[in-house]
Amino acid sequence: MLVSAYFLQGNGETHLVTIDSESKKKFGSFGYMWIAAFNNGTSHYMDVKTIENATGINPLVRNWQYNHKNIAKYNFNGYIMTLTETNKRDSNNHIMVEYTFANPLGEVLFVGNDFGASPLHNPTGKDSAIALLGFFTLQDGDTDSEYFDKYTPVQLQFSKSFDCEALSLIVSDFENPES
Repeated sequence: MLVSAYFLQGNGETHLVTIDSESKKKFGSFGYMWIAAFNNGTSHYMDVKTIENATGINPLVRNWQYNHKNIAKYNFNGYIMTLTETNKRDSNNHIMVEYTFANPLGEVLFVGNDFGASPLHNPTGKDSAIALLGFFTLQDGDTDSEYFDKYTPVQLQFSKSFDCEALSLIVSDFENPES
């Protein structure tokens, strides 16, 4: 089975990584490792922790159940967004994406499977992540007040926070690189 994921490195570069679950090998005290092929043509062995950090999947625990799905994990100022491509489509034929968005403490603020990715972008690519971040960072005055009616108290608190405002600037800078 193959798992593809976008791996965001510390320097901000994003690489598509494909990991073959059948390539598992035991490396003495290092434990199990898998071959990971990067989109730049290189391949390396990756350990369980690195794979889990990149994809959100622990291959020893979850048994590679996300067969043939694209998974991406993004770090926005310590807030972690994980996107998983599904095999479902909405009424406009957009690929549906499952998502989680957690604060730096690991508390999940938003979770769902109702995001229809633009057909112009990779469903789990950075453009899709930024589009979704735009929804998560809407604040009072950005849209109708009814938008926040179903927010939890934690989501409302986040929407009024400095962190929310700072994250909305990431969206603005991405959409308007010239300004």
